[in-house]
Amino acid sequence: MNISIVLSTYNGEKYIRKQLDSLLRQTRQPEEVLILDDGSTDNTVHICTDFIKENNLEGWSITCNEKNIGWAENFHRGFEKASGDIIFPCDQDDIWIEDKIALMAGLIEKENINHCSSGKHDNERIGLLICGHIKQIESENSSRRENKSFSNTIRQLPFNKKLIFVDYPGCVYCFTKSFYNEIKGYYFEGYPHDAFLLRMGRLTQKAYYYDFPGIYWRRHLHNATGKPVRTNEEMRGRISYYIDCLESMKKWCIDREESENKRDLIEENIVFYKKRLLAFEKRKIIGRNSLFSCLKYIDFYPKYRSILGDLIRIIH
Repeated sequence: MNISIVLSTYNGEKYIRKQLDSLLRQTRQPEEVLILDDGSTDNTVHICTDFIKENNLEGWSITCNEKNIGWAENFHRGFEKASGDIIFPCDQDDIWIEDKIALMAGLIEKENINHCSSGKHDNERIGLLICGHIKQIESENSSRRENKSFSNTIRQLPFNKKLIFVDYPGCVYCFTKSFYNEIKGYYFEGYPHDAFLLRMGRLTQKAYYYDFPGIYWRRHLHNATGKPVRTNEEMRGRISYYIDCLESMKKWCIDREESENKRDLIEENIVFYKKRLLAFEKRKIIGRNSLFSCLKYIDFYPKYRSILGDLIRIIH
């Protein structure tokens, strides 16, 4: 199976060279590396262009957007362009461990071949595969890596009450092009690629986690993701987005006549998030359409302490 890497860049001159070096050191090389620059105003494009020329890299290319469209849309454009059977999203500021592609692509190939040969009605067992990471925390004057152990085990990710919660960054994903083609009709503009892939992977029961370290996940002041939602208004927007995601998943189930159990769980989530949205709109803690009424659905929160965050945002 051919491999594509989709690398989204934007003003990443401080970090991009180490990421490019780590891609070039992979023990299994990709057939295609698509670099999509989202309107950088620094030297990111020049660094990437020079790197491709210096190393005479066939299959590597860089495309520059005419205007900034945001990282979420930029990744989806890359996925559409990618020709590989397996696609790896790639952030500009991480460092890949040398056997990331070999281990992840090898597992998908092995499992999906066995799945097909066993006579299953579906053509693949794994559509989305996620690996672990080692967090590398950086400041202006220091860098440190967390001390973390891994089991090298593989497990399927469940479709459960916390189906909205995204607990893995997109930089540790890879997925099959056939899986993406199967789900892309349920994408809507602005839907982050990691959230979209993970939720649809859980829904289709094709999402798996492989517990080995695939990258050094660099965390610094300039990261584009991971910003906390602090205000009432921001949280109302976030909850409305969650409802849109759930409606998209519900449509998937209806279109494919999926089991009632899946649809019922999605419906319950929609009811919960609509109640939660009303509590924020009305700024009510107790009574009808209040935060208190959401306690019935406390298992739908990503973590129990999240309800305390809601309380603070409603008050403020």
